[in-house]
Amino acid sequence: MDPISNIYTQLLAESNIFNADDVIKMRADGSVALDYMNGYITLENTIDVRIRKWFVTQYRKWFLNNDDEGKLSHYTIQADSPQWARDAVENGDDLWYKYLVEADENLVYNILDWLESLDDRGLNKLQRMTVQQVRQKMHEWHQSLQKKATKKEDWENLEVVQEFPNGFKMVEIKSDAGKEREGGLMGHCVGGGGYANSVIFSLRDSKNNPHVTIQADFDKDSLLQIKGKSNEAPVDKYIPYVKQFIIDGNFKVNTVDGHYLGMVFFNREWYFTDSKKWDDIYESEIVPRQELRLKELKHIIGSSKEYVGNLDLSGLFFKELPDLTDVFVAGSVNIQNNMLTSLKGVPKRIGGKFFCNRNKLTSLEHAPEQLLGINFEYNNVTSLKGLENTKFGLISWSDGYINALHNPLTSLEGSPVAELGSFMSDQFTNKDFILFQRARDKGQSFKEFWDKQVKI
Repeated sequence: MDPISNIYTQLLAESNIFNADDVIKMRADGSVALDYMNGYITLENTIDVRIRKWFVTQYRKWFLNNDDEGKLSHYTIQADSPQWARDAVENGDDLWYKYLVEADENLVYNILDWLESLDDRGLNKLQRMTVQQVRQKMHEWHQSLQKKATKKEDWENLEVVQEFPNGFKMVEIKSDAGKEREGGLMGHCVGGGGYANSVIFSLRDSKNNPHVTIQADFDKDSLLQIKGKSNEAPVDKYIPYVKQFIIDGNFKVNTVDGHYLGMVFFNREWYFTDSKKWDDIYESEIVPRQELRLKELKHIIGSSKEYVGNLDLSGLFFKELPDLTDVFVAGSVNIQNNMLTSLKGVPKRIGGKFFCNRNKLTSLEHAPEQLLGINFEYNNVTSLKGLENTKFGLISWSDGYINALHNPLTSLEGSPVAELGSFMSDQFTNKDFILFQRARDKGQSFKEFWDKQVKI
């Protein structure tokens, strides 16, 4: 465990990563890689300055220059984008950002575990250590923690705070020995000195085996971390227990770990969308914001059926969209960070890019018929059905792209007829995408194509 405050803000913002010197060349075609990264870590001010410095120098440089780490995705100019990025776009350069995938996030958590355990002598040597050396030391340290896990439970300082069916219970660990045992069994540093005065809860099964470790503030009204084994997200089958603990205890969740519990973030707090607390906030605060934005939108569009510039309906928790199918949007359309289960109502013609990531989509039906590129990261889409007839790119096919990362894709069925500049997903490569397009043109189904690929 560690004191990372938000894994979904900017990577090490202290390093001024918007500086032009931080742009690196990627690929032979001269496209520009922008290392402004979506989904990174801002370290809390309580972290030792020597640890912060190591991350903004050694780790950052290693991550950006290591092709095996992270993922690349297209970057779209935003209102606060720096001038050099705007100039690059005007010059025809292709901007990208690189971001942490789950394995990278877990590595950062585990590295911080070890770094937080170092004394002054160890921290003073840190700047001379490479990422590879730190990873080796971290691995050795975690092995030593696991050996300590053989110690017997400190029952006298273990308080049951909530009991669940099937013998599960939430306990509070009140001794250093108990925390050390928890850290060893769970593979994180809750047993380190940095947590000696922390409030620690642990989800235990009927045999007293730990499955989720939770750190709370001293007043026991806010949860700061919610971790499964090895600092990973809790296993799905244990989430209902954690959810019940949070609701019954009326805890505030002040950690990005809420994302892994299926919560949504609003006004500096995480919420379960099926809770009364969320229902009250949705009606009193969110619906009025939605109504105001739609009123503004209706006034701007008027009877022209055309929207000049970028259309932004992001982060308003829309469950469905108004009917904008006949509206031509000259710029990009952003409907990310809502609660949409369908693309019904989106504009059919978009001059720029289409962002619908971080919703609850299961299909791309009703997708735009014309756009530059589409990003639907962090949804539950299983195929590309809905994009069959979509026209990508403005000047040439090489402008177009599809970003399908963080979706449970099982098929490339529905791939657009036209070739694209790039395709990204966790399951299939850009090469797979191109080869399937060619195979489909010869009459092959995706199953026939993929069966042959697997055999190869």
